[in-house]
Amino acid sequence: MSFTEWFFGGIDNPRVENQWGPLHIATLVVCVALIIAFHFIVKKSKNPEKVRRTIICAMAGAIAFFEIASRFMYFMKLYYFQQPEMNGTGLLWILLPKPWCAISCWLLIACVFVKKTFFYNFASLSALLCSVIFFAYPGVGYNNQYLLFDNWYSILTHSLLLTMSISLIVLKVTNFRYREIWKLAICFVLTFAYGFLQ
Repeated sequence: MSFTEWFFGGIDNPRVENQWGPLHIATLVVCVALIIAFHFIVKKSKNPEKVRRTIICAMAGAIAFFEIASRFMYFMKLYYFQQPEMNGTGLLWILLPKPWCAISCWLLIACVFVKKTFFYNFASLSALLCSVIFFAYPGVGYNNQYLLFDNWYSILTHSLLLTMSISLIVLKVTNFRYREIWKLAICFVLTFAYGFLQ
């Protein structure tokens, strides 16, 4: 398999059921280990705020890298390779975040710049919900014979969603208050409405 085939696909990649196999379990173990490590690194740091910010920015940067790489892959599949699976799609389809997991990716990236507690709350809950659903039964990622870029994109972005969302809570960046739950509810309704419009 060439790099082009690995990155852009277009090869026969039979479906197999590898959920809850060694890679799936190892991914979850690594996520939990990272969350615990980040907690102790911040706790033992002389400047916890700076370390906390560095960890959050690094994870958001990794998510941004995969989101941009994914957009590039789809752009090339549509306009350069003209793969049949891309028929009926356009530039807007490639650029807009979808499904809910991609929306959560962009929410976590945005929260680094917005720097508001409420936005951290919403982004972390949104990412946590979709990553928990993914790891409970992943519909993509683990279930092909060959792990192509699209598979790794799915596995790694969901791992980053899980790790970053729980880290935001554990590192006390979020602050959930009962009287502000209505704001979260409105944001989730708007997110679901956007998702259904896709």
